[in-house]
Amino acid sequence: MYAIIGLFLGLILTYILFGSVVNEVYNEMYKNIAIGYLLSIVHVFFLHFKHPYIILLLWFSIGLLLSIITARKMFTVGLYISFLAFLLIYIPLLVNGIIPLPHTLYGEYILISTYIFPLLVNGVICGLGCYIGGLIRKPKEERLKPDIERKLLASIPMKCPKCGSIIYSNSVYCSSCGERIEQK
Repeated sequence: MYAIIGLFLGLILTYILFGSVVNEVYNEMYKNIAIGYLLSIVHVFFLHFKHPYIILLLWFSIGLLLSIITARKMFTVGLYISFLAFLLIYIPLLVNGIIPLPHTLYGEYILISTYIFPLLVNGVICGLGCYIGGLIRKPKEERLKPDIERKLLASIPMKCPKCGSIIYSNSVYCSSCGERIEQK
């Protein structure tokens, strides 16, 4: 769920911040594909050739924002977001014949250098943002539901006040001496 939110956040911010670059990529590469404009946004967000440091900062910021909002250290969400972006860009390019299948040495080289490497870099950068954001904000204190808390407290061992034998806190009488146990 967080990965999908992070991906949409990244795509929207990429479109807002780099609209002119998205238009250039669309005109150069994806004009003849039905979902070409979406692919050009994903291309700029995922492959970041023109402004690599700014895009990496965007990946870091997305991770930071997600983990501050959720108050969790979730390093792997960055990798999930990157993997979703990879799927969004790689599969349509493969289907439309823009990139070669990875069954040749050249196809493997293209896959690893152009797509797997950014997948890992973007995922790690976003994951670091997620982890640091989780450290910044303390998680909310979670309380147990009253019925669950009562059940847990009922099974805590304690000593009988009269004879000292071990009984459970939900006992009414001591099983050794028969003393009535007061419930707290």
